[in-house]
Amino acid sequence: MNFRIYIFCLVFISLTPSFSQNLPVTPVPSTKTVRGLKDTVGFAISAAQMDLVVKLSREAEEKNLAANKQKYQLTPGTRFIAGISPHDDYIYAGPVYVHLFPYIKAKRIVIFGVSHYARHWNVENTLIFDAFKDWHGPYGNIPVSGLREEILLKLPPLDYIISNPIQADEHSVEALIPWLQYYHRDVEIVSILVPYMRWSKLDSLSNDLAHVLAETIQRHGWKLGSDIAFLISNDCSHYGDQGWGGRNFASFGADCSGLQKGTNRDRSIAHSTLCDSLTTNKVHNFYSRVLDPADYHKYRVVWCGRFAVPFGANTLAQLMKSLNHKPLTGTFLRYGDSVELGELAVRRVGLGVTAPANLHHWVGYVAIGYW
Repeated sequence: MNFRIYIFCLVFISLTPSFSQNLPVTPVPSTKTVRGLKDTVGFAISAAQMDLVVKLSREAEEKNLAANKQKYQLTPGTRFIAGISPHDDYIYAGPVYVHLFPYIKAKRIVIFGVSHYARHWNVENTLIFDAFKDWHGPYGNIPVSGLREEILLKLPPLDYIISNPIQADEHSVEALIPWLQYYHRDVEIVSILVPYMRWSKLDSLSNDLAHVLAETIQRHGWKLGSDIAFLISNDCSHYGDQGWGGRNFASFGADCSGLQKGTNRDRSIAHSTLCDSLTTNKVHNFYSRVLDPADYHKYRVVWCGRFAVPFGANTLAQLMKSLNHKPLTGTFLRYGDSVELGELAVRRVGLGVTAPANLHHWVGYVAIGYW
């Protein structure tokens, strides 16, 4: 066991599970034109909350942020073409988000979100768009980019559905909105949710979308990273033997050794399948690592981005080919988990937790930037 986790366990082992608040149901309802807020507990809903989250996240990560700047030669002018971001409570995951979003600077952001409630909505093997004109943000409404209509005009009709209710019921895109808006007040978005998908369908749909995106980018003369960029919403391992609807996800045991083995597995998956040169073969490897190849409805490793990540990543791999662009390079910026990261001091401004963080129930987070 490494020294960091050993010291952590000496302090943590006697603690009781952390307090969990009930998530309000549709605290800011959506209207016909404006997508409201699903989660007013875990995510910032005001400018004051978001300002504090970023401030405390930067302070907590000062050394790591400086190390990444030196290691990867990151500058104020660095612009990632794409990124993988967490979508969990800011009180836990803020120190991971903050490594990615300063370098997502494009005018238009296409976001590939998880569809957590796809089983409830009985939807799979299709993409899910919304029809909202704006999304609620902490600094004001965020407009939906006209790119969405351009995509829907060219994308085969059987590839997608349009559903405001499904989009309004999902938090994985909503989590990224305040971070985007903090760094770029004029940002525009396109939200695409990715439910259960067999690999053959995922590969086909991502190829269709990549060709539509390539044609649109070339027609407008857009520059990757400046005019358009992409984000993939994901949380890594959902681990433990408590609080998962009666399911036991503690494959290595619900103790300090299990925490270390589970987080090491997350890092291995991220490094081997999502970093360095991004190719379809590596994306398929990710899909096979986290899903049961005999039944794509079953996990091998409980990453909630098990479909959003491979769909988004495969779309990017195919898009680079269509644009005659070199494969994107994935840069591992930060990994953390809800136990070891602890809590940012943001409860005083009304932020809280939507789930506990302890050895029996924790979530992993990764931030990866692509250029």
